[in-house]
Amino acid sequence: MNNDNEYTVFCPKCGNEMKNTSRYCMKCGYLNINHPNNKNVIKYFEDKGNTIVRNSNGTYIMSSDILKSNDIDYLKRNSRYCFIFNLITFLLTFVCFSIIYYRNNGGFSNILLSNVWSIFIVIPLLFIYCYAYEMIFIKMGYSWWKALIPIYNVMLISKKVFDNLFLGLLIIVPIVGQIYLLVLMYKLATKFNRNGLLMVLFPFIMIPLISFSEDLYEKENINVDFDFETTYGMKKKFLILCSIFLFIGLFMFLFKFPIIDFFKDKWNEVQSLLK
Repeated sequence: MNNDNEYTVFCPKCGNEMKNTSRYCMKCGYLNINHPNNKNVIKYFEDKGNTIVRNSNGTYIMSSDILKSNDIDYLKRNSRYCFIFNLITFLLTFVCFSIIYYRNNGGFSNILLSNVWSIFIVIPLLFIYCYAYEMIFIKMGYSWWKALIPIYNVMLISKKVFDNLFLGLLIIVPIVGQIYLLVLMYKLATKFNRNGLLMVLFPFIMIPLISFSEDLYEKENINVDFDFETTYGMKKKFLILCSIFLFIGLFMFLFKFPIIDFFKDKWNEVQSLLK
């Protein structure tokens, strides 16, 4: 039987279509605040400090969910800008080094005789670590670029781990700073439910491991409901790109002499034909 008072509305959280008579969204489970039978539930949320505000589409939504939605949007932008910055910087670094190598070594044949393979190994590893370090800051609720500021980045980790911003200034104290950094890395790993000792011994492995996994800070990060598919899709693309350059460098290193001999023979054949 059709009800004249029944019409279609959109869930204020996920945008899914639902009837105005539905008590909750069948897709995400969000409570339909506008339903009269949910008054007791609404009162419960108001007692917890939430306020009910009117949404842009005319429905009502809890103010805490608006703030949560803003946090999710911020995290998406933060992750996207981090990916774009590292991608552009990574490619520009390779272009600059390629030009420098080409000019200083006098051509392509001499580049093959040089140690250019080391660039294809060192630069990807460096960028994988930097990108992972920035993504850990995003997981902690900070902007990615703050991970690139010396001393200040340690202060932010200290604020998150020990709830003391200025405790991070210990990093500038000789000997004490190095000991404090080890303790800080140990505690940071435990906050992500990882082995602190492994973080102290192998930070270049553990930081990317934490970053590229689904580990959350104390399992109650603001991005618990964050769309991981987008973020990890960008991580995967960046990791694949770095891996391609890394394997090129490893290939050049492992087969350096046969490749050089091959190109030298071909080059000599070309020169003999030109003469």
